[in-house]
Amino acid sequence: MRSCLILLIIGGSLLFNTNLFGQEAGEIRGFVYDKATGEPIIFNNVKIVDTDKGASTNADGFFSISPLPADTFTLRSTYLGYDTAYQTVSVGKGEIRTIELYLKERGINVNEVEVTGEKTTRQKNVKVSKINVTPEKVAKVPSIGAPDFAQYLRVMPGVVSTGDQGGQVYIRGGTPIQNKVLMDGMTIYNPFHSIGLFSVFDMDIVRSIDVYTGGFDATYGNRISAIMDIKTKDGNRKRTGGKISMSPFTSKVMVEGPIKKWEPGAGSSSFLFNSRISYLDQSSEVFYQYADSSGIPYNFQDFYGKLSFNSPGGSSVDFFGFSFHDQAENKPMEEACNSCYCLPNRQQR
Repeated sequence: MRSCLILLIIGGSLLFNTNLFGQEAGEIRGFVYDKATGEPIIFNNVKIVDTDKGASTNADGFFSISPLPADTFTLRSTYLGYDTAYQTVSVGKGEIRTIELYLKERGINVNEVEVTGEKTTRQKNVKVSKINVTPEKVAKVPSIGAPDFAQYLRVMPGVVSTGDQGGQVYIRGGTPIQNKVLMDGMTIYNPFHSIGLFSVFDMDIVRSIDVYTGGFDATYGNRISAIMDIKTKDGNRKRTGGKISMSPFTSKVMVEGPIKKWEPGAGSSSFLFNSRISYLDQSSEVFYQYADSSGIPYNFQDFYGKLSFNSPGGSSVDFFGFSFHDQAENKPMEEACNSCYCLPNRQQR
């Protein structure tokens, strides 16, 4: 009885000390923004000077560093192509400080590069078979028409596409129904247009895409082959602008700007609208006369709109709408054979 009582006292003391430490530990959290546009900077490194504590920002520009004792710390934020930013933050016992860091874009002239190796800290969260895709990476891949994620997928290892036969994608041997495509948390059941060369979301609205070909957790349940997690960007929070582009197969227009202009330390809101249409049924008559003089009887349309509201503390609320439409006209066999070369039907006995 006495030994049981001693064990209970020791266990209660350990639990009390653990809770007390958790209550006294502080935390620094915040967001990192581009000073010119107000757009969040993803994968930015934020570190406490003269310590090994730090964090990287996520797709929303958010970071969190904890646990921290009561003290005054100097944060250093670094990112390629931007000036290094410093900010001093005081943290009390059990206090959570929320800050904002702003980086100014800058070109750097490099005379020489010295590479050294250091022992890295142990990783607590390892992402297996995760591929991060950005619009810059997609733009570097040769494409038909404008850069598109559907065409980028074809150069990724373990991916097989059916092309114009329904736009289905097979990843690491799994069937298309075993893939899951998310756009800002919403499941997209038909992420590619029927012709197979274009996805239903334009790259002008994409901030980043995470492709998991294995090792993903139960958060993405009901799929066993691959996950494609797409994050869209917010509209420009400092000035109104737009983009118009055309290719032999599609044309698109994007308009973005602030509803309430962004200022450091204040809330803001913005809008973004994007529309894309194809004219394959008309342009194919010029470019693919050798296949079918009457053109390809197919076209599609995409529409996307987003409203973003951001508070001074870093919280945000987004409202977005998304629609896409495929239209195809199937010709009778007799008409198709009159406009192109068809092999005769033969039977062997």
